[in-house]
Amino acid sequence: MPAVAPGAGPESGASPIEQSLAGMMSRLDAILAADRLTDRTLVELMAVYNNVAYVFLYLEAVDDDENFTRLLPWRRAFYEDDDRTARIVRRLRELRCADTRLDAVREEYLAELTAAERRDPAEDARLDDLLDEAKAVLAGVRDARREILRRVGVRDAEADPAAVYYTVLGSMESTATRDKLARVWAAARDARQPALLAALDAMVTVRRRRSARAGHPNVAAGTLARCRATEADIAAFVTSSLETALAAHAQVESEIAAVTGATGRPMDHLGFAMRTVFGAGRVPAFRMGECLDFLSAVTHAVFGLTLTRQPSGHPQVIKVAVRDADDEIGDILFDLWDTDRGTPGPNHTLGLRGRTDWSGLVQRPVAYVSCRFRPDAEDTGHITFQNVHGMFHEFGHALNHLLLRTGVPFRSGLESLPPERLECLSMWFEKWACHPEFARRLTLGPAGEEQWARCVRIKMFEQRAGLLEQAVTAALDLEVHRSGTGGLRDAFDRLDGRYGIGRHYRLGDVAAYFTWPMYVANPGANFSYLWGAADSAAKFAAFRELSLADITGRPELRGLLAPCFDADTPAEVPDGSAVFRLYGSSALTG
Repeated sequence: MPAVAPGAGPESGASPIEQSLAGMMSRLDAILAADRLTDRTLVELMAVYNNVAYVFLYLEAVDDDENFTRLLPWRRAFYEDDDRTARIVRRLRELRCADTRLDAVREEYLAELTAAERRDPAEDARLDDLLDEAKAVLAGVRDARREILRRVGVRDAEADPAAVYYTVLGSMESTATRDKLARVWAAARDARQPALLAALDAMVTVRRRRSARAGHPNVAAGTLARCRATEADIAAFVTSSLETALAAHAQVESEIAAVTGATGRPMDHLGFAMRTVFGAGRVPAFRMGECLDFLSAVTHAVFGLTLTRQPSGHPQVIKVAVRDADDEIGDILFDLWDTDRGTPGPNHTLGLRGRTDWSGLVQRPVAYVSCRFRPDAEDTGHITFQNVHGMFHEFGHALNHLLLRTGVPFRSGLESLPPERLECLSMWFEKWACHPEFARRLTLGPAGEEQWARCVRIKMFEQRAGLLEQAVTAALDLEVHRSGTGGLRDAFDRLDGRYGIGRHYRLGDVAAYFTWPMYVANPGANFSYLWGAADSAAKFAAFRELSLADITGRPELRGLLAPCFDADTPAEVPDGSAVFRLYGSSALTG
């Protein structure tokens, strides 16, 4: 641990954690007991809070419920003591930093703390309750769909019903039978849609009240204020991407129809079309160690960094130290296997501790990657291509966190990155699973590269087929949160009137996304997935035909990715058509 936070890190055990928290509290109280803050003690104060966040996020990440619950009084002492918070606010108001950049951070920190003071706890509770209501509706949909699957002979209660449905539908030879199952499947969702929309629309209403009190013209404006692109540029990008996606999707549907003979809703027959074209060939398994070694090789070739494995202090966690020559950059903690410690969730990355590097106070960032892959039957440490793609994506988030050029953080994680850049590096890294050098560096056995190439074709077509859904969701999110009235249905109908999106997607196809954490945390800013897809595709094009040896000899290429690490640089609006060019060759027919 750095000098600004005495004691050992969370991986050292319960007693050292308490010693660390006690030491940080003692230092915090000493800082606040002084007559005034200084530039240095302000940085120290922010680093203390960053370390406290690290402790509890790490315990959550590794499902250490025992220590997390036992140490909750410490978290309340740091975050829920009104007197201590008031003293911090008073000291921040009194201080004027000599360093102008630090003073801007002080103002931002003060604004965040005072905004929290103005929050209505009843509103926060209402939003939590509404989100729980929406999730309960979706749980009811899943239960109804499990019953549908049971009626067609599937009895795996633990499996994700959506994944099972996709497999079952893809195996049905009769177009009429697939149509019938798709209608029943949609009906199970649509019967509960009024309740889902009621909860989601009520959340939008609460956000509008909160946004108006904060002086924003609409909900999206408050979220987009953290962007380096203007609201007008963002809206134009989303519109352009939606129009391009609509034209490209018509071709996707035409290809599916040509393969399957389906004409009503071709996307309902996507799985069968892909099975028909790509077959049900052997799925290759990829060695986890080789995948991590390839990530290390890419990181070294592109950024000049070295990744070295170290003891993690936790049996399920792989710790990797990242260095730039003799310079320590930070650590990445990989927790990649599904265990009995909890229910597996979606892949995610937590930026556990941010960088502090100011006037001799140095703290290295730590990122935590959780993928929870299911071990193969023989428990040999192999993963599927889909797992590889997901791990590469999450690694991009982790490296982004480590390399962010924020020297005096008061936030934990990737929160200081402008919203439009949240997915740029992660989507760029995931594309390396499709780079020819990846296959060449693997031990795949006979015909292995051919199997890898088949996986790449499938992944690229799946992503191409999903681009319109991504664009519709981004447009809907922006539309409803820029508007002062109406809910998701009204916003969807307006978009349908302008662009005809209803010919391809129903509101029910995308409404569930509005319960996802990113959508809840950043209302109006979920164009970031669309932006990241376009930005990463355009930048990956410069690397796609090069070997890692070629890239090592061209250090200027890393400059393409510089905006991912410097939050203060102006945004470059990406070419929305770049992603369609990248995936355009992945046709089912022809």
